[in-house]
Amino acid sequence: MRRSYLILFSVILLHSCKNQEAKIPAYITVTDFKLQTNFSKEGSASSKITTIWVEANNEEIGVFELPVTFPLIADGNTDLVITPGINLNGAQSYRNIYEFYEPFTRTYNISPEQELTISSANATGPVTEYVEDAEILILEDFEGAGTNFQKTLKSEADLLLTSDANEIFKEAGLVEDNKKSGKVVMPNGNSLIEFESIQSYILPQYGSNVYLEVNYKCDVQVTFGVFVNEPGQRIQAPVVTVLPTSEWNKIYINLVTEVSAYPSANNFQIFFGAVNSDVNANKTIFIDNLKLVYYP
Repeated sequence: MRRSYLILFSVILLHSCKNQEAKIPAYITVTDFKLQTNFSKEGSASSKITTIWVEANNEEIGVFELPVTFPLIADGNTDLVITPGINLNGAQSYRNIYEFYEPFTRTYNISPEQELTISSANATGPVTEYVEDAEILILEDFEGAGTNFQKTLKSEADLLLTSDANEIFKEAGLVEDNKKSGKVVMPNGNSLIEFESIQSYILPQYGSNVYLEVNYKCDVQVTFGVFVNEPGQRIQAPVVTVLPTSEWNKIYINLVTEVSAYPSANNFQIFFGAVNSDVNANKTIFIDNLKLVYYP
C-alpha cells in the first residue's frame, strides 16, 4: 500500500511539472556608466566604471562586466538599482564596488521579451555622482600656472605643463575645457624621475579606504605611492606600478594599507616616479586629474 501511495505521488508531481510554463524574460542591455561632477569642487568627470552590480525589486540579479546584456524576469514596473564598480588598483581580477559613487536607481515598465537599452547617451542613464559626504581633494589638474608637485633630489627631469592639443588629457564622450596636462620627458640611459606633492595631507586611518584617482598615458612603467611623514623619519611606501599605455587611462589606487600601517604619521605626501632603462630612447609620461577621495 505504501508503494502505491508513492507511485501516485510521483505521477502527480510529474504531471504538475509538465504543466508549469517557463517564464519569458526581458533582455536588458547596459552599455556604459558615466560620472557627472560639480567641476569647480570635484574636478574632472573622468571615470572608468568597468563593472555593475544589479538589483531588481530588491532582488540581486548579478555582477556584470560592461557592456552587458542579461535576461530579467519582469512584468510591469521594475525598480532597477545599478551600482558602479571599478578595477581596484587597475587590476582586472579585482573588481570592487566604488563606495564613493552613488548607485543609479530608476523604475522601468518592463514586459516579457522586451529589449531595453540603458545608456548614458540617452535619458535612460546610467549616470552617477560622488556621494555627498565624500571628501574630494583635487591634488592637481595642471590648469594653473604652477603645480602642486615638485621633483625630489633623485629626479633627473622636470615636470612640465603641456598645452599641445595632441598631448593634453582627453576621454571619449567627456566634454571639458581641459587646456593643459602634466608632462615628463625622461632621458635615455637609466634615468630616474620622482615627484612629490608639495602639500602634505592628514588622511583617515584604521582601515578607512583612501583612493588616489589619476589619469595617465606613458611609454614607461610609473609607480605611485605615499611618503609617510613620521616624527623623526620619512618613509617611502610604493603602492602601484602602472604599465605603459598609448591611450589615456584612469586608475583608482587604494592607499588604505600604506596609510593605515603608520598610525603615528603626522601626514602624508603623494609621489610618482619611474626609471628609464632604455639606453636608446627617451620616455614620456603624461599625467592629469590627480584626486584624493575618502570619508573625512
